[in-house]
Amino acid sequence: MSSKIVLPVINDRVLIFDIEDIRKLRNLGILGILSGTLPKAPQQNIFLGVPLQLSFNETLWLIEHEYGILVDGKEVYKEQTVSSEVDVEKNAINEFIRIPNTIKPGGELSPMCLQHFISLQYSTQDELERLIQEYHTFKSIKNKGFFILPGLRFGGELIAYPGDPLRYHSHLIINTALHSINLLDVITGGRLATGVKKVWLLVGSRNEQSTGADDLVRKFTKDKEPMSFSIEWAGFG
Repeated sequence: MSSKIVLPVINDRVLIFDIEDIRKLRNLGILGILSGTLPKAPQQNIFLGVPLQLSFNETLWLIEHEYGILVDGKEVYKEQTVSSEVDVEKNAINEFIRIPNTIKPGGELSPMCLQHFISLQYSTQDELERLIQEYHTFKSIKNKGFFILPGLRFGGELIAYPGDPLRYHSHLIINTALHSINLLDVITGGRLATGVKKVWLLVGSRNEQSTGADDLVRKFTKDKEPMSFSIEWAGFG
């Protein structure tokens, strides 16, 4: 377990509090979203800090490539609480007691079943199919070396960078075509992407029917290269 990044699951989300683990994730091209605020500024939304929240796609990619391991966040919290109590008793004579806000879990933590984590993310069959297609979109772009972030501010599901976003501008606005797409969506998506000097990438499945023999995890992790179409609006922007 020590060689893998520990991914604590709290409810249905993966939250990373350890700075070293966040650095390792960034070296792997996994950015996540910083979601922590200061206690006295709960409405703060510009300079956010730990914890780092990982998306479902990022988490599943880490597990599939054996970079991380899922654990129950409650177990991590219990171990941290016991360790903090020991430190307090050991340093009770000191005027100031330093208690770390993170702890490296030991080998006694049991991994969480990946199928259980996936089942926390959806409630209907339509949501499951959407998660499967969106993950294959994410994986196909990520495996080509891009850094990926949510793309809501550019009107897409994802945006892709050729390198670390601290050094590069994004190049792609990505959408997954879950069903048929009409011509008006193609026009507006292409115009919007060209207007912000990016390429709109539309990704869809090849209409491969999943067999009933595939288990839940297999539906996500099987090799499946989706079709991709890049759309630019000529002579615009």
